[in-house]
Amino acid sequence: MSELPNPYEFASPITRPERLAGRRSELSDIRYYLRHARHERPVNLALVGERAAGKTSLLNIIDHEAKQLGLLTARINLTTGDADPTDLFGKIYEAVVDAVISAGHLFQPGSDEDRIYHKIMVELDPAADNLDFPLRFPAHYAGAVKSGRQISEPKLMKDLETLRRACGTACVLLFDECDVLKERVALEMLRNVFMNTPGYQLVLTGTPGMFPLFDDVFSPIIRQFKKIHVDPFRQESETESCLRGPLDLMGLPVDDLIPHGLVLTHDVHELSGGRPYEIQLLGHLMFKMVQERKAEFMALSANVLDDVLRELDIAAPPHAGSRPIVEKVRKLGVDTLRGMGLLTACIGHANLDEMMFAVKLNELGPSELREALPQHFADLCAAGLLAADEDGPITFCGDEFEKVYVSYLAKSKNVSFRVQTREFSDFLASAISSSIDEATAFWAPSSVDGRLWVEDTISSLLPGGDPELRSRTPVVYEWVLAALGSGRLVLDRVTAAYKGTKVVLWVPRTDIEEGPLDDVLKTLEVRAGALGGSLRVEQIAYDLPSEEEFLRSLATRPNRAILASLGDVHAHRAFDAYTAGRLVEVGAELDLALRFPVTGDNANNIGYMLMSLGRLDEARRWLEICLTGGDTDGYTRALAHYNLAVTGLALDWPAGEVEKNLAASLAAIGELQLARYEAGCLFGPERSGDGMVMVERLGPDIREMIDGVRRFLGGVRPAVTGFEHAARSSDL
Repeated sequence: MSELPNPYEFASPITRPERLAGRRSELSDIRYYLRHARHERPVNLALVGERAAGKTSLLNIIDHEAKQLGLLTARINLTTGDADPTDLFGKIYEAVVDAVISAGHLFQPGSDEDRIYHKIMVELDPAADNLDFPLRFPAHYAGAVKSGRQISEPKLMKDLETLRRACGTACVLLFDECDVLKERVALEMLRNVFMNTPGYQLVLTGTPGMFPLFDDVFSPIIRQFKKIHVDPFRQESETESCLRGPLDLMGLPVDDLIPHGLVLTHDVHELSGGRPYEIQLLGHLMFKMVQERKAEFMALSANVLDDVLRELDIAAPPHAGSRPIVEKVRKLGVDTLRGMGLLTACIGHANLDEMMFAVKLNELGPSELREALPQHFADLCAAGLLAADEDGPITFCGDEFEKVYVSYLAKSKNVSFRVQTREFSDFLASAISSSIDEATAFWAPSSVDGRLWVEDTISSLLPGGDPELRSRTPVVYEWVLAALGSGRLVLDRVTAAYKGTKVVLWVPRTDIEEGPLDDVLKTLEVRAGALGGSLRVEQIAYDLPSEEEFLRSLATRPNRAILASLGDVHAHRAFDAYTAGRLVEVGAELDLALRFPVTGDNANNIGYMLMSLGRLDEARRWLEICLTGGDTDGYTRALAHYNLAVTGLALDWPAGEVEKNLAASLAAIGELQLARYEAGCLFGPERSGDGMVMVERLGPDIREMIDGVRRFLGGVRPAVTGFEHAARSSDL
């Protein structure tokens, strides 16, 4: 173990697709718009996220995905000097030309044309141009740089069109670090050039701070760019994938190295806040402990947290002198750290008075901590860690690095918190929700602006409502579905207000009789009034149709994307039930999923589960939908072709039809350029007496499974007598 390279590469962005964890939804959007770029005018993409959120890693994967589709890619890594329009477009032009030449188009490296091009662009010698040279922009660019003139957009656009025709495909321009583009002139030129030059797709990365100016210039940006938010992982399953994936790729015994997987995943997810960089850093240091024989298996220990703090110290950007914020935080006592955790939950968005209201309303933390909070605030301000102007919002005096450092230092003292910049309304809604959750298992979504969107959405969802479904339909759809049996949906609408902030929460109820929930709400109502705010509860009831009438009415609605999201809900539930071995529940969820449109990836999963239940004709139809739906990636195509071959084997198809799908599965794997491709689970044939049983294997390699199917294609095939599921734990 000590001789192996550490599989967790926290120091640099991911470059290999198989190392990317999570991002399923983001990749689905990206692949759709990349495929779209091959046939239509490309839709531009904007990857938006805070620093170290994983934007560059995702940009690297876009580069790979685009090339897999036969698109040309050009990378433009921006620096502060590129804010000048001339420098920016010179850099863009060179990147496109280099990409076209590298792809074998235009002219050969080392040729006379290549030498002329570099003499003009690099040496800025416009006199090197001649009439036979195919590009006109370089000489103009060299002249503009020497004279200080602005470059000509029409000349640039004409050359870009020449380059696109030369390579015969769309070109994807990958821009990293777009926050440096602060010059309005540069952005206006970017808009003018690429909004009027077909065949070019822009992919920009940047923090939310860059978008006010972008929105203003592109009027608004949402019309010309598809925004893809690159946020920390929300699901613990994504964090788990980030932890397990690197070990799996190296063929290491994951369950031995992470014997308490669910516990470790939860702790790492909480500590890192779901940030991929920090997950990789924690994984690196935990694996290092095992390599150095300081730990038997990977676990979060005091030693690991100490190493994290040391690593963060090393990784800190260089500054003159020491870091006084870090030094001061190190000296804080545990009680003051706990107070800091409450006070920094809404940095930049809430003042001390507002934080005290939310904390006391929900009785967050011990009573002595709540009472001491004003004193903790005064002490932290005196120490130069927090600040606030009169009644202005509380601010944290450190930078982004110090925000992260504080959370790890606090964890080392058994205090968990993260300095956050969330809206106060969101924090207040969460505080109320956590109180309600103590009395009911139902989740209560919030509306920070007080609009009664839930009522509008339910009305549109029921038969006879507005045919155009609302965007939040999936939130309330499950409430309606759960209440159909009783024929009545009852909701508590909880409205809380404090000074200028108002939030609305919704609690679906299965029992309208008074109980623990009502006691909690009455307590909150009294407490809010005593603290100078208000909280009131109103009850709203809806009469519901039969389940069949409800689902039949939904199927007629024109909003295909929303209907597909409902199908996805049931497909995911069916898959979760399947992995836990609850097959009766699988069938019920699939019957609901099949009432709606289904996306390509889910169509494959649905086909697989139907096949496993013996519903072979239905399985065949959904696997074929997966392969013809137009939004299926190479991984899923390989799986769907294999599953279709197994379905055909069970339906006694001719050997040629089965073989055709096996060959297509192999071809799809070949396109992925992976030496080994494991699937989560697959069925393969095995002899059982005079018949054949389809036996499920967990984590198999598709190539090996294909070989297993081919062994049954020659001669007389035994009849399939059933499907044998792999043993599963309900913990999966």
